Amino acid sequence: MTNSAFRQHLKTQYQQLGPLEKIMVQFLALYYTPVSRVNLLSSLKALGCRDESQKPWDLATLRPTLERLLAQKLVVDERGKGLTCAQSLRELVCRETIQTGKFEALVAIIHKVCPIKVYSHNNRRNFQSVGEFLREVRIGIYRHDLSFINRQ
Repeated sequence: MTNSAFRQHLKTQYQQLGPLEKIMVQFLALYYTPVSRVNLLSSLKALGCRDESQKPWDLATLRPTLERLLAQKLVVDERGKGLTCAQSLRELVCRETIQTGKFEALVAIIHKVCPIKVYSHNNRRNFQSVGEFLREVRIGIYRHDLSFINRQ
């Protein structure tokens, strides 16, 4: 399968997802770097998401959904690092998140659940990885906020 055919396949798979699965993929796309299942679960709870039977998510109810997303290759499990959105799908998902008006809510949850540490003496952000830095710059780009980007 060519790269463009694979990308189209992922796009089709993504478009067929239910709302809860889409939220998971959108969160992972915006988070940009691998995230633990625990932080994903905390984020879903902070968003007020509930499973199909309207119960709060827990790791046991999250597992089958994640396994489906992994099997469809919409989500990638980077062993030892965590879960992330498939790279070929990330930009499409981020743009859809903006168009549907969910972008700011998801970014707020990312910043609440997994904040960037700040040095207290000079108020500068302490990025733990290049990926965290890129996530924040991408957020600024999606917001068209040059001052936010410069502050990073």
